[in-house]
Amino acid sequence: MYEHYEPSERVFVDREEYLDWMAEALERCKERSVVLHLRGIGGIGKSSLLDHWKSTIDETIHLDCERYNDFYRRLNVIAKGAVLLGVNLKRFDVLWQIRQRFVEGVEPVKEIGREWAKEVVMAIPFIGSLASIGSAIGAVGAKVGPKLKGRYGELGEWLKTHLGKDYIQRLLEILWKEPRRAEFLFLEALLEDMNNRKNPERPIVFLLDHSERVNNETCRWRYRGREITETELWYVFLSSLSNCVGVVASRQALSSEAGEDLGIEESEITELDRESCIELLEQRGITDSELQDRIVSVSGGNPFVIGAICDLAESRGLSLKDVEDMRADTLEAVRLKTWRRLFSQAEALFELVEKAGLVPFFNRRIMVIVAPAMRTDRWDRLIRLSFVKDRGDGTWVLHDLARELIIAELGQRLQASTDEVATLLEKSSAAESDYALLGLAISARALASERDAEARALSAVMDLRWNYAFSDALVLVDAIRIDTKEGQAIAQGLRGGVLTWMNRVADGEHVLLSALGTFREFGERIPDELLVHLALMLSFLGALLNRTQRDSEAEESFRESLKIYRGLDRKTLGFRPQDMALTLQLFGRFLLSIYKPEEALKPLTDAHQLYQESARTASSDVTRGITGSLSLIGNAFFITGRTSEAEKSQREALRICRELGKEQREIEVGTAGCCNNVGELLKSTSRPYEAIDLFREAIQLTRKLTKKEPEAFSHGLVLQLTNLALPLRQIGRYVEAEEKYQEALTMSRELAEKTPGVFLTFLAWTLLDYAVLLRQTDRTSEAEEACREALRIHRRLIANSPGKHLNIVAWNLNNLGVLLRQTDRISEAEKAYREAFDIAREIVHKSPEVVFFADLWGTILNNLAVLLRRTGETSEALETLQEALEVRRRLVQKSPELFLHRVATTLNNLGVLLAEAGKTSEAEDAFREALQMRRELVGKSQDLYQSGVISTLNNLGILLKRAGRTSESESAYREAIDIGEDVVSNVPTVYHHGLRRILSNYALLLSDIESTDILQKTITRLEDLGFQSLPQGEEWSEEEEEEANPPGIY
Repeated sequence: MYEHYEPSERVFVDREEYLDWMAEALERCKERSVVLHLRGIGGIGKSSLLDHWKSTIDETIHLDCERYNDFYRRLNVIAKGAVLLGVNLKRFDVLWQIRQRFVEGVEPVKEIGREWAKEVVMAIPFIGSLASIGSAIGAVGAKVGPKLKGRYGELGEWLKTHLGKDYIQRLLEILWKEPRRAEFLFLEALLEDMNNRKNPERPIVFLLDHSERVNNETCRWRYRGREITETELWYVFLSSLSNCVGVVASRQALSSEAGEDLGIEESEITELDRESCIELLEQRGITDSELQDRIVSVSGGNPFVIGAICDLAESRGLSLKDVEDMRADTLEAVRLKTWRRLFSQAEALFELVEKAGLVPFFNRRIMVIVAPAMRTDRWDRLIRLSFVKDRGDGTWVLHDLARELIIAELGQRLQASTDEVATLLEKSSAAESDYALLGLAISARALASERDAEARALSAVMDLRWNYAFSDALVLVDAIRIDTKEGQAIAQGLRGGVLTWMNRVADGEHVLLSALGTFREFGERIPDELLVHLALMLSFLGALLNRTQRDSEAEESFRESLKIYRGLDRKTLGFRPQDMALTLQLFGRFLLSIYKPEEALKPLTDAHQLYQESARTASSDVTRGITGSLSLIGNAFFITGRTSEAEKSQREALRICRELGKEQREIEVGTAGCCNNVGELLKSTSRPYEAIDLFREAIQLTRKLTKKEPEAFSHGLVLQLTNLALPLRQIGRYVEAEEKYQEALTMSRELAEKTPGVFLTFLAWTLLDYAVLLRQTDRTSEAEEACREALRIHRRLIANSPGKHLNIVAWNLNNLGVLLRQTDRISEAEKAYREAFDIAREIVHKSPEVVFFADLWGTILNNLAVLLRRTGETSEALETLQEALEVRRRLVQKSPELFLHRVATTLNNLGVLLAEAGKTSEAEDAFREALQMRRELVGKSQDLYQSGVISTLNNLGILLKRAGRTSESESAYREAIDIGEDVVSNVPTVYHHGLRRILSNYALLLSDIESTDILQKTITRLEDLGFQSLPQGEEWSEEEEEEANPPGIY
């Protein structure tokens, strides 16, 4: 039994010709698919007809194109419908879930009938960045390829037919780089699955409602030599199905090209005839024949008007005069009169309808928010009205015509009404942290003041961005409905920005480019209120392109964005200084990423100034902008060697974060970052204990953040753990250091497995650092394995992003060269050094202002000279070492606190070379200058530089002994031994080699001067250290330098 108050869209009459057409179509489609374009004005009954077919034909798939507003959402609705009909989507579902995981970064769907593809899909990584997409794609192909055999062999063959031999790699490339082709491929996969279903003899009916909401203006695909729109793309799909009927309902006419090329049928649905009107009225309880005739006459057979009149009759009764009073010359006027009469004596219900018409959709909770006095009986009456439609998910919508009538009837009251509804929704959104409510509020405001609503949307999304509430921002954007082309493009652009922040950069890029394409269609005369949004979209795109290593495109996008911002009046609606500041900050960070620190300082300084100016008026706290720009300014100073200025900026940023952190929990993100940045600087300027404290604080904060948002903060935790391990190792706390490296490695391996594009770089950094610890603790085979794994990753990164990662590859090769030389693989070591040298020379030439690149060059020269001396190439070794010394002395002039220890190392090695060449006086000068520097450094950080003092004293002792200055030699050895014993007592596993060397050299001196008692004690100590017999000659302490966690690489 139907309930008493039945919406007219559930009451179906007439339309016999269409019912007959469907019956015939279900037979005709066995020969060839049948597709009908059903055209008609709003309220004429198109949806009612589709709903009738949906309820009376078993095999139907229904899609509301208004509700699902982009291609992939529509595609998924159709796929879900097919699964419910028992169709096994063995091609489409795997491709779909690969896209979900690879592009959108979400786990496979858990819907009944679609979970079977998980085995294949879980081998696909989450991709957040194009930085290593080439290597990622290759790795994925190796994993997924074997799975697409056997059980999934049919899919593998299908992909091979369409994409060639390396079909998995090609598929991922298409998903990433060729969105239009990807969409065709998905439709083709769905088409194949539908056409190869188990019960092909049973026709399926596809019902697409409100297709006027599909883009029928922009041609984005090519099909058979012609540019086509999304509407035409769906017609291509429907017309290619086997044993299927497609009905596409629209207010718009069918394009002649689609009709002719694809054989689409078209029919216009018109008003009901008299007999059908009478039948409908009787079903709604109006049986008086005179009243029936009058309603038919006044309504002209329009189902929407008849339904509204029936609602009126059910609410308060109806007379002939009432009906006659609704007569007018046009259908629009009749609708308006009927509408006014319907609610003239039911103001409480009309208030509900009015408010329901100001939001894109509603449920009881939403209506209670916007109409707090609503009673249960009125809610029941509301959802039974003929123009209210149940969407089947616990929400309802008003018919488009009803919404249009509400807006027209409100007239001058529209602004006040939308303000009221929006304010109530905004308050509830704030109280409940429900950002879908805020999206509805913005949608309501757009009805009266679109530009204001767009500005509010921008402001709300950007405020959430500052709070790292990316998921909330996506909920907000997805709830916004602005029906104009401009409004849709703006919402799309904001969504692209949010997706980019969430590391869904492939999806983000497609959305941003689509939105920007719409803006380009507007031409050059774009009003300033829209240029604000264009500037921000370009900023989003610049950040995305920077993240995906497309530097020239990123720079172009940033510069275009800033050009627009600079041309805007700051009073322009939607203009926010902090948004322009963010663009300047992102541009500055981009310039740092391509090693242009001096150029980066200008936009970063401008950004900092703008943030400060906007602090008083901004709708959200811009502290993160202030501290973020200060930190980046500090980074620019740091990598150019201006450490005092860098430290001032970094500490100021940390001070601000700590002060505000007492009041704002969200500031933990900034505090953790600032602690890490200051710790990095302190670590590099010989203050390991202060650095350790700051890294620990950063880790503590980041662990809390990672528990809440693992995808957003895990990489920061890996970096901070690796940063902490280095100073722990430097001060001899190797066990603690190794624990941190192991934790960082475990995390980075898990993350790199899921998302290689983001986390492979972090894995390589950690491996490189850990290899240094392994070598220093005599685990050379493990050290070499870690070093080579890091190098393989770094080479892949270079292959996929030419020009990037060169400095870290050079450091990697340098460290490998040290390991190889110390394990007597001289030719391999020299090859590694030479390659590193060539890379270093290239990047120093390109970026002379980055002091750490010059430091890299000097380090490789120093290490190569040690190798050359040991292979007898003395003249080249001397030339190389003198060049290293020249490079390093220049660096010390800029930043003594960063590079003084480097000069001391080279002077120590130069002294050895000069001594071997018989230049005793010059050698002594070199040793004594190195010793003076090292004593100075020990005064600042004893644990870091004591070993250097030991090395130089050892070398000085050898030189003095050979010069016959025995007493001075013995004094140098004794001091070195005392320091060495102290060091070994703290870290016996690392420094015992150095102590044995000094004791051995000292024993040789004692044997020459016949100091028997002391010699015997020295030999006994050597035996304790595992030394069996004295060598024939002294051993120099030459120093080769490795770099773990080199500064300036991030």
